[in-house]
Amino acid sequence: MTNSAKYEILYFPFQGRAEPIRILLRFLGVAYTERVAVNNLLFTYPIPIPPTNHLRFVKSWPADKPTTPFGQLPVLTETLDDGTTITVAQSRTILRHLARVHGLDGETELEKTLCDQYNECWGTYPIIGSLAIALGIRNLHIVDTVDFETEFLKHIVRPFHEKRSESERAELKSTFFTTILPRFLETQDKHLKKNGDNGHYTTYTDLYAFFWVGRVLFEDATAITPSTAPALWKLYETHKEHPRIKAYQESSEHLPVYPRGV
Repeated sequence: MTNSAKYEILYFPFQGRAEPIRILLRFLGVAYTERVAVNNLLFTYPIPIPPTNHLRFVKSWPADKPTTPFGQLPVLTETLDDGTTITVAQSRTILRHLARVHGLDGETELEKTLCDQYNECWGTYPIIGSLAIALGIRNLHIVDTVDFETEFLKHIVRPFHEKRSESERAELKSTFFTTILPRFLETQDKHLKKNGDNGHYTTYTDLYAFFWVGRVLFEDATAITPSTAPALWKLYETHKEHPRIKAYQESSEHLPVYPRGV
């Protein structure tokens, strides 16, 4: 399923939460343009992206917040053939919207549900586990779950942006890779194996997992291997070699993981 809508992404000049959206569009071969919020100015350019070494991390972003649905990025603007404009906010909502429109959300209702389920498991709801512990309910399975995205942000990303000391960042990073990530990988690999590794066709959940495996490997190239998570590794390698994804990630259009100049 395809359409001829035009897409524009509004985000900052680095990968961040917009990168799974970019990867999905690149996988599909769907053209898009991108507006980059920089120093409170919005630069509009078509893909291919011009050199970005002059772009700086947003320092006065709050001034632009009223122009977005929830004061957050990314935001997707979709222009239909009849000129109707649709604005979609929240990164996972954008991803699911594009997946539905382009047929990457599963073929049956059960598959669609499973896609959502496995996508959501990358970020659970730790407050429930905390509440259960506070109430003395220690036999709830969720108490032992890993909120992957929250833990990754807490241990890897925020210390970088907060300019923590090298020793503190190293300690937090070590905690993530030695105690948190292995538990998450065990659960992910178990479900992937049950599903036949990465299934018989690609869904938006596969591409979301592909992004996160690559993001983890950027921080530690040995963190995920064919022996530590064979099914997840197979999913990653399969999509890494996809012609359009490979071309994108090897091109100058591929934005940096961290903002330049911070």
